[in-house]
Order: sequence, then C-alpha cells, then structure tokens
Amino acid sequence: MDDGGDATLLIHKGLEFEKAGQVPAPETAESEEFAIVLKLLARLQKQQPGRWARVAAECRGVSEETTTGVHRLYDMQKAGTLLFPAINVNDSVTKSKFDNLYGCRHSLVDGLFRATDVMLSGKVAVVCGYGDVGKAAPSRCAARARASSSRRSTRSARCRPPWRATRS
Repeated sequence: MDDGGDATLLIHKGLEFEKAGQVPAPETAESEEFAIVLKLLARLQKQQPGRWARVAAECRGVSEETTTGVHRLYDMQKAGTLLFPAINVNDSVTKSKFDNLYGCRHSLVDGLFRATDVMLSGKVAVVCGYGDVGKAAPSRCAARARASSSRRSTRSARCRPPWRATRS
C-alpha cells in the first residue's frame, strides 16, 4: 500500500477485532473519526467474516509519509504488532523535494487566488523564504507572468539574505 496509514489501521484493527470476535461499540471510541472506523469494521465483520485475515496475509508492505502515521508504525514495530514491512518516506529527500519544491509550485498560486479573490496578473509578489520553498515560490510566480521579488536566505545567513528580483 502506498501512503496507507488509514488502510494500515483498518487492517490491524480489523484483524484484532476478528480474533476477539467482536468490534467495540462506536460510543467507546476516543474520537469521532475512530467511531466511524468502528462502524465500518462492525459492518464488514458481519458482511465479510474473515476479510481482515485474508487482507493481512496478502499485504506485502506499506509506505507512510505522515509524521503521525510513521510514529504509529514505529510504535507497532516496537510492540511487535506490525503485520508487514513498512517504509518511512517521511524523511526521504524525494518527498521533501516534491512537497516543498514541486508541490509549492502547484499550490502557491492557487492558494493566493482562493485567499485573496484578487487578480494577480501585473502584481508584485514578495516571497520570503529559504531552501526549496524560497526557490519554488518566485519561479512559479514568474512562470505565471507576474512580476515577483523574493528574499532568499540560507539558514546560516538569514540576517543578510540576498535579494533576487524576477520580472516577466
């Protein structure tokens, strides 16, 4: 499973409750979200007995990228309850590049449109940042035919950042 935090939870809890013979009542859940999980598992246990044992046996592994999901998997590994291999992609360079460099290029302009409800063409965008986000934001603004100025700095030189202006 790719990025299977919720699916991993379903498989583990589904198998746990199958072995116990019943799913706890949703009213006992610590959160509204987990109450929904319990309702789903109760329904599936009636409709498809043995489902989670089959799914767990067929699952070859999971990748997880959220910090919460990764911590949950580490806890399960330490407790000896993790049913299949897991890969932590939260700390990978590739994930960082996609989230910060390429993801920023996609979502930045859309976020500005939605937040301001103002035409951005011909405006000057000042982007303060460093690293991949500091590089991606001004390049995206420039690519969208807007004038942009950005203040970029390294972590060690934040007090005296260089100025870089791009005009389209």
